[in-house]
Amino acid sequence: LLQPKEIATVIRALGKNPTQKEADEIAKEAGGPVGVDKVIQFCSRKFPKPSDQDRGMRAAFEALDKDGNGTIMEAELRQILTTLGEALSHHELELVMREIEVDALGNVYYDQFV
Repeated sequence: LLQPKEIATVIRALGKNPTQKEADEIAKEAGGPVGVDKVIQFCSRKFPKPSDQDRGMRAAFEALDKDGNGTIMEAELRQILTTLGEALSHHELELVMREIEVDALGNVYYDQFV
């Protein structure tokens, strides 16, 4: 049996990418430990694939890339991540930013980020 909070992890391992809100809804709907049949039902739902999200993210970054050189300012990235879509908390933002290379001018190469 899987605990409700583990269901989204299984769905993600199978190549789908539910948002945190969708993951929380699934956990709530499960109501308790679930078996394979229920997990399969949850997996059959339509969730975005990481590749779908990649395209959207690249398009958003390209719109902000004023010079067309593949970069955006670190400050812009921080603002985007904390205000748009499924906004990150301050703690989550700091965890993400630790992994991102920023050049001497404060630019982030979004190909490396995405």
